[in-house]
Amino acid sequence: MPFLVLIVEKAPFLRSVLTRFFKEQFDDESDLVIAVSEPAEFDITQLREGQNLDLIVHKFPSEDLSQNEASRVLINRSLFRALYYKKTGNELDDHMLSCHRGNVTVAVDEPDWDPQLAKKAKVFLCSQLVNGGLDALFNERDHRHPASPYEERFRRFFVHGRGLTHALAELCRTIAKYWRFLDERTQKRVREQFYVDFDQEVNGQRYPIFVTLRSLLR
Repeated sequence: MPFLVLIVEKAPFLRSVLTRFFKEQFDDESDLVIAVSEPAEFDITQLREGQNLDLIVHKFPSEDLSQNEASRVLINRSLFRALYYKKTGNELDDHMLSCHRGNVTVAVDEPDWDPQLAKKAKVFLCSQLVNGGLDALFNERDHRHPASPYEERFRRFFVHGRGLTHALAELCRTIAKYWRFLDERTQKRVREQFYVDFDQEVNGQRYPIFVTLRSLLR
C-alpha cells in the first residue's frame, strides 16, 4: 500500500529540503513524493480512479491553499494535511493550530523542524493505515478517536470476494512492514489481536518481524 505525498512550497530551497526529508521517510519504491511551488502545478488527472493523495504538506495559513480552485480540489482528494507554522506567542492560537487544525503540525522555530515534520507524518500515516485495518476487520473502533480513512482499503477485500483470510494476511504484512513507525496507541491495539515477534539478528542472520493472529495460537 504505497503512500502518495504532495509538497507545496514556493521557496525553492525549502521545497528541496522538505522533499529530501520526506523521501528519506517515504523511501519504499512504491511511495511517491512530489514537490511543486503552487497547487495548480500538480496534474490531478495523474491520479488513478479512486486514488487519493495521502498527505499534502504546506504552510499554514497559506493564501494559495485556501482561495483558489486547484487547492480546494487537491485538499478534497487528500486524506491528511501536514502543517508547519511559526509560533505566534499566543498560547490559545498555537493550541488551536496544533490540536484542532492539523493532524501533523510542527513549528518552524523548533530545532530540526523539517525532519521532525517528515517523521511525524510517517508515524501518523502508518498508524492510521494499520488502525484502518483493525477497524475494518475487528470492528472494535475506539470512538474517542476519529475513524481511519484507510478502513475502506481493507473492506475492499470483501467487496472483491477475496474474503477475511486475504484481508488478515494483508493486515499482517502491513503491520510487519510499518511496525517501527506505529505510535504507542496503535501498537497496543495490534497486540490485543496479534502476537508480534520482534525483528532480530541471530548468528548474523536478520529475521523479519513476524505477526500472527492470537486466536491461531490458542
